[in-house]
Amino acid sequence: MAEIVILGAGAGGTSVAHRLARRFAREVASGATRITVVDDAPHHLMQQGLLDVVFGSRPPRSVQRPRLATLPASVTVRTARVIRVERRESAVYLEDGTRLGYEILIIATGARIAPLELPGLVGPGWHTSVFDFYTLRGAVALNRALAGFSGGRFLIDIADFPIRNPAAPVSFACLADAYFRARGIREQVELCFLTPLPSAYPRTVAGATLDQVLAERGITLIPDFGAARVDGVGKTLISWTGREERFDLLAIVPPHLGAEFVRCSEGLGDPLGFVLTEPRTLRARGAANIFALGDATNLPTAKTATAARYAARVVAENIARVLAGDPHLAEYDGHGRCTVATGPDRAIALDYNYDVEPLPGEYPLPGIGPLQLLHESRWNAIARQTEPWFYWHVLLPGLDIPGMSARFSMAGKSGEIPNAPPGTPVALADASHPMETIL
Repeated sequence: MAEIVILGAGAGGTSVAHRLARRFAREVASGATRITVVDDAPHHLMQQGLLDVVFGSRPPRSVQRPRLATLPASVTVRTARVIRVERRESAVYLEDGTRLGYEILIIATGARIAPLELPGLVGPGWHTSVFDFYTLRGAVALNRALAGFSGGRFLIDIADFPIRNPAAPVSFACLADAYFRARGIREQVELCFLTPLPSAYPRTVAGATLDQVLAERGITLIPDFGAARVDGVGKTLISWTGREERFDLLAIVPPHLGAEFVRCSEGLGDPLGFVLTEPRTLRARGAANIFALGDATNLPTAKTATAARYAARVVAENIARVLAGDPHLAEYDGHGRCTVATGPDRAIALDYNYDVEPLPGEYPLPGIGPLQLLHESRWNAIARQTEPWFYWHVLLPGLDIPGMSARFSMAGKSGEIPNAPPGTPVALADASHPMETIL
């Protein structure tokens, strides 16, 4: 029997589980192949819906579904915590002592916030004046705090990189601006956006565009601010250089780490717990029968659900080829896409890959769109509003949409960078530059 084990049932793991269940439907039905999914959470959380929970446009119950309701009926599901992977014996060990042997292993355990990594963050003020918005608990607590907030200094800080969806903090800042304007108290709120980078977003071109978006809304950008600790009693955020920023309310993106078992499995991950992954084939480095995708990897592309969806298509194809004895593997080019909310009815769409910056243009249909790339539009906002339906009914089931390929395309893009001197290259000059590798 061919044993395929998937660790993690987030966006990437669920999508690849559906693709494999369809691909090997006959083999699974006959007992020749078994697909086992392991995850320690009983519910699936739609991460991108948390911003809507914060600002009250979506109830908390709408961003969660029972794990079993999101996975194919033909797969075996185990609710358990993974302790380690033993590559030499092709086995996974679970907390309850179970040993799962595998012929193919897929790691899609995502990224987790690690608030304890930032001194003082989980201390006085945690979830009363200091909040995260990358967990459901944090989003709900922040929603309540915002309802009672009448003015003061509101800091939005990215503690460190990498993080899930680096566009989310910018969306948060813009939606906060709109929220306070709707309440008629924007003039009583000083909004500041702090980041360890020189810009609001890791990619240079998109960063310049989003810096301008923040400035237009009166949101102060404080770049090159690396958070070292939080003083919850004194309501102060302190940087590694000793700079202090006072706050009345702090919304922070805590440090992120990979799964703990990755760090406990010899040769599998980097010091942060992200799987060392071959960028094109999505194989774990030095392991012919292990693949990784989504937020769990150390790949130089944004950790978003859409990137995981594109990668899931490549992983499913490559697993089929490996099991068939085909040495020629399909390649993933780092294609990712995201939408940055700039207000309730405006958004900016970004489309990019490992080698090419986000560029202006139309997506997915050249000359038509309807998404406008690197440009604010209502159509982009409409697309963002439909994301929950798309997430539950297309992305998670691993369905393909004509015209929306997993491979990045220059079709519909102008090939020119706005406000840049003529001849500025659209490709990233150095893929090892820190601004790119942190994604």
